[in-house]
Amino acid sequence: MLSAGHMLMLYLGLEMSTIPLAVLANFHKNSLRSSEAGIKFIMSSAFSTGITLFGISLLYGAVGNLSFTSIISNLEPNALTITAFILSSEDLPLKFRQYRFTFGQPTYMKVLLLPSRPTSQ
Repeated sequence: MLSAGHMLMLYLGLEMSTIPLAVLANFHKNSLRSSEAGIKFIMSSAFSTGITLFGISLLYGAVGNLSFTSIISNLEPNALTITAFILSSEDLPLKFRQYRFTFGQPTYMKVLLLPSRPTSQ
């Protein structure tokens, strides 16, 4: 993902790196909380993916190519390219929860957290 020279390769690398997180959120098969966390993670990932793909398509419409070298050389600062960059960069903070659209901690983050002490059952 870091050595990608094309915008779509960067997008595919980011999407492939979030698949194991969705599996980990839904790891406990018999737990309703874990199932809810997996569904919420997949739904919020689908939402952020749609925003990112829309931003990438706007960037392609503004520049004409999605390789990073051609984006840098053909970039013109207008409203379309600024909107395209904002929308295409929304995926990373939404996937890894740098900010949230909900109040409180999402369910899948509570499921993925490790306990601070071992609990006896």
